Order: sequence, then C-alpha cells, then structure tokens
Amino acid sequence: MVEDLEIGTWRAGEPDRPRSRAFDASMARAVQRDIDRGIMDSYIGSRLQRRFEELGLADIEATCRLSLERGGSALSRFWHDTLAVDARDLVADGCLTKEQVTGLLQSLLDSGFYYYPPAVIAMRGRKPATA
Repeated sequence: MVEDLEIGTWRAGEPDRPRSRAFDASMARAVQRDIDRGIMDSYIGSRLQRRFEELGLADIEATCRLSLERGGSALSRFWHDTLAVDARDLVADGCLTKEQVTGLLQSLLDSGFYYYPPAVIAMRGRKPATA
C-alpha cells in the first residue's frame, strides 16, 4: 500500500474495497478543488529547505510523518469536522454530490475504516550565531 502513496494525497488503507475507491476518488476531487483555489499546496515540502536557507537559518532539519489513521481517531474527527464545514460548498460547486460528502464523513467516523491522510512535514532551523 505505501508504495502507491504520494505526498499530499489521501488514500484509503484497504484499496481493494469499493468504499475505499469511493473515498479515494471523492477526496481527490475535494483536494484538487482546494489546490486549484490556492488553499492547499501539496508540494510545499519540496520548497521549504530552500526557503529556510533564504531566511538565513542554519542547522535546518526536517521530519515527515505518515500515519495510517483509523476512522473515529482524534485526527479523523478533526478532518471530519473540517470537511463538514466545507460540505455545503463542495456540493454547491459541483465538486461532489451530497452522497459523496456523506460517504467521506461517515468513513472518517467509522472505526472499521483506515486511511492515510497527507504526510505532515515539520521543519526547523535556527538563527546563526553572530560574532
């Protein structure tokens, strides 16, 4: 499963199930809408190192966290609540149907559903010592 992941994407943890395919397709459309609007940047991680260097930071380090999440977890509830706020616009924009949004929301609360949310990248650096 992991070899199919791309940074910045969502993927169901059990890709062969029909519900997983629906989750993947619906989430991909919702994320692409946010990318097109400039709300989300799936490739920011590739530019962070250069940006930190431009800011003059030293000892730059990065960590990346990729997790397999279970529906109903604290992170899943966060994503559920975030998506629920945007649900009406996703339907009004023609991005997803009401049924597709409902399916996403139900999956995020279902303890029998597993998925990979986007990777989380954390970077840090320090100001160089002055002489």
